[in-house]
Amino acid sequence: MSRLMSLLLLVLFVGCQPQTTATSEKSAASEPIGIGHSLQFSSSVLSQQRTLNIYLPASYHQQTQKYPLLVLLDGGLHEDFHHITGIAQWAALTGSYQEVIVVGIANIDRKHDLTSPSDNELDKKELPTHGGAAKFRTFISEELLPWLQQQYRISDRRLLLGESLAGLFTTETFLLQPEMFTDYIAISPSLWWNDMKLSLDAKRHLQNGDYANRRLWLAMADEGGDMRTGYQHLINALKAMPASTLHWQVTPFADEKHNTIYHPAATKAVRDLLALQGTGHPAAVTTAN
Repeated sequence: MSRLMSLLLLVLFVGCQPQTTATSEKSAASEPIGIGHSLQFSSSVLSQQRTLNIYLPASYHQQTQKYPLLVLLDGGLHEDFHHITGIAQWAALTGSYQEVIVVGIANIDRKHDLTSPSDNELDKKELPTHGGAAKFRTFISEELLPWLQQQYRISDRRLLLGESLAGLFTTETFLLQPEMFTDYIAISPSLWWNDMKLSLDAKRHLQNGDYANRRLWLAMADEGGDMRTGYQHLINALKAMPASTLHWQVTPFADEKHNTIYHPAATKAVRDLLALQGTGHPAAVTTAN
């Protein structure tokens, strides 16, 4: 092999080696992406440390106004926190609805926290730790909400959002303690629970409770069985109430299934309930026909 050919091969070999310069090392550096913060909340009611994931609007530290609060059930980082905060962020990008503080409550045992006691034997078998909804509701009303009110600039709008079992808890909270929140978003709520007792008792709860200035936003996917039947019992009870008593809205999502409805329904719910005047969305929920 000639000397010239050897030099050419050496140049080609060196040129093919990975670059290890300071410039390439700098371009490979990474930084974490932050959309909020997490903290541990010590609950004496639950005798637990509960993880809260908190999203503040981008304008929060540049402004002085108060913001609506959205309490998110199933609010863990590996649950629904990320896609709901994406909906919240979209408010600032579009200017079509209000920016909102999102507080996600991460689960420890959701089947316990989100259900009331059941007399149904199959419920007991499949969810053996069930029955903690009343205590979980006390934690939210007596510990979490007062603490959040002290820590953050929160307006008089408070929304509770949940889907499936969390939708059951949201509906139950609306019926039993409507004063806790101003707005309730229940997406495909599991109203089959306990032989549909909650929805069968809904008319009695509605007649005895104070629902002035309260709003219930309901959505249901393409579902059947007691899921659909329990939902229809609730709708019938709502229809029997005078229109001036409470505001409620039903939005069907016939093209969605139980595992696909959450994001499109939550997007519409937040846009409807927190709409700004003149955006083409209702400024308040109206009673469904």
